[in-house]
Amino acid sequence: VSSVIIRIAQYKDNDTKISINGGDAIDIKTPSDSGSYTEITVDTSVDKTVTVASLSGGIRAMINSITYVIESPDSPGDSADHECKKSDSGYCNVCELTIKSASLILGENLSLRFGVKIHDLTINTLGAYMVFEFNGETVTVTNCTDENGYLYFLFENISPDQMTSPINAAFILDGKSSVRLEGYTVEANLLGIYDKADDTLKQLIHDTLIYGQTAKEYTGNDTPDIDTSKLVGNGISPTVSDAMTMQGNEIQSIKITSVGVRFDCYNSYYVKIYIADTSLFDSVTVDGARYGLSDMISLGDGYYQLYFGSVDATNFDTRVTVELNSKSGTVAKLTYSINAYAYEMQTSTEASAKMKNLALALYRYGKSAEAYWNEIKPQA
Repeated sequence: VSSVIIRIAQYKDNDTKISINGGDAIDIKTPSDSGSYTEITVDTSVDKTVTVASLSGGIRAMINSITYVIESPDSPGDSADHECKKSDSGYCNVCELTIKSASLILGENLSLRFGVKIHDLTINTLGAYMVFEFNGETVTVTNCTDENGYLYFLFENISPDQMTSPINAAFILDGKSSVRLEGYTVEANLLGIYDKADDTLKQLIHDTLIYGQTAKEYTGNDTPDIDTSKLVGNGISPTVSDAMTMQGNEIQSIKITSVGVRFDCYNSYYVKIYIADTSLFDSVTVDGARYGLSDMISLGDGYYQLYFGSVDATNFDTRVTVELNSKSGTVAKLTYSINAYAYEMQTSTEASAKMKNLALALYRYGKSAEAYWNEIKPQA
């Protein structure tokens, strides 16, 4: 294949910029809802890979970039010698349909992007979908992207303590199971790419798996352990420069009592406040976004809690600004980040050893993700 055509449409009208194979920025000004696209021809006569990277955060792939491996289309029966066995839907899983790839996405949450290779391009895949079985639940995913002979489906919201939990995936065509992948895990995905990874990516794999194991130990999730005996963290620890800042917060009748991180499928923040008299209260703002009492959870006795935000793995050092406002003005202002939380836990005299370990593993995971992104992102 000497060249390929890539067609790209941006979401709504965000003036998205991308880069192809690290080249100059390309404006993608065509909104996806217009039914049209920007068409780019890429020379693949020498390099059989095409890396599309977002310069404005718009492409959901492994840390905002995606690599296509250009292959000559297969014809039915062109695969290596095999006994052609049809699946329930009447297609062979070797020479016609195959779940051939899965890539881990490190964004606001851990996700796996499954690619179904369509060897026979005459097969009508309209209406195809995937069904995932995970932790006793069944999730159907109908949204997919069609890229270079693959259909890609995104399985989202994997908690860090579930990296060894098996995922069963089924590709459904014409209402019948066509391809199945049994017992796939985040751990298997990372170990599968380890030998071909460069040093920066290897470090990210180490720190991701260590993060998964420490999360499992913290939550007590009954899943298989990750063998961390040969894994080495990056050794980076939070410093005082990561610490939160606080201004005001001196009025006892309306004040911020604590701030922290909520661990779940998403890493998000929470802030707790005390309001002796709700007539004194006006709002809480987070980076300018306003929240009222109806947006918060009442904990009783004048205490309220607000959850907000979700943080990409590459942005753990990005600070949010939280302001507590009374009817007479701002009474408290703090800046906070995931890294600030990690520093707080390391210096705490009350945090448990498991909590300290988890916060440190989260911090190092973020540092490795940031280092890898800085290595692969194209220069604007």
